[in-house]
Amino acid sequence: MLFLNMTAISWTSIFLFLVLALLGIWVAYSFLNKNGLFLFSILAVMLTFLLPAADFFGYAIPMSAILMPLVYFSMLVVYEKFGKLEAKRLFIYILCEICTYVVSLFFVMAYMDAISSGSALTWGILGSSISQLIAFVLVVFLSNFLVEKFPIKKEHRYLRRSILGTIASAIDLLIVIMLGGIGVLGFVDMLIVFAMSLVLVSGTSFAVCYLRKFLNREPATKMDDVKTNESSTEESENREDVKSDEQENVEVEIENEDKEN
Repeated sequence: MLFLNMTAISWTSIFLFLVLALLGIWVAYSFLNKNGLFLFSILAVMLTFLLPAADFFGYAIPMSAILMPLVYFSMLVVYEKFGKLEAKRLFIYILCEICTYVVSLFFVMAYMDAISSGSALTWGILGSSISQLIAFVLVVFLSNFLVEKFPIKKEHRYLRRSILGTIASAIDLLIVIMLGGIGVLGFVDMLIVFAMSLVLVSGTSFAVCYLRKFLNREPATKMDDVKTNESSTEESENREDVKSDEQENVEVEIENEDKEN
């Protein structure tokens, strides 16, 4: 995520990528369920490194401001629905992905320095990627602590998820901007970028947590139709069996009464 060094694109791209990301997480989960959340999270993390920043009133806003909240939301859904072990597995996958990118970037920049005697291997190039690695690890451990100490109950579940997602994404953003911007941006500029990004992070977290209920609406398939038909036929057969048994019992009782009479 070289948002401090790449040419920024139009600010409208923030909302475009946000809509595409929300649509992507819904499609991925609807058709692939748990594997869809894994696939979306891995692709979203990679896009935070590859996409340029957005020019917002002259300041570069990183795409992680709208993508990382969705990643943390995916991890929260995996934790709630599939258990702690699956969430841990997703964390390991993303951690390996970020480490691979950071190591690859380091060797590429070192090779460029070796062949051109330049200054490609600087904190301005590597700082944002290394800070994202540090932020991801710290945020996941902190989020795990908060979820275990303050479990998300049924009451106000949407609000609790939104607050947790906002806190996690805000800490991630704070580390990335403040640590990655050392020697590249001034302190006032970093505060302004963080304040602008925090608004996007909060809006994204509350929006995606509100849309959480729509993730359960998986598209119906032919197999589902067959299962429903089979279940309906089984229920009808069971009802017919019950009725026949009741009729037999009534006839037996009538015969017994006739014999007594």
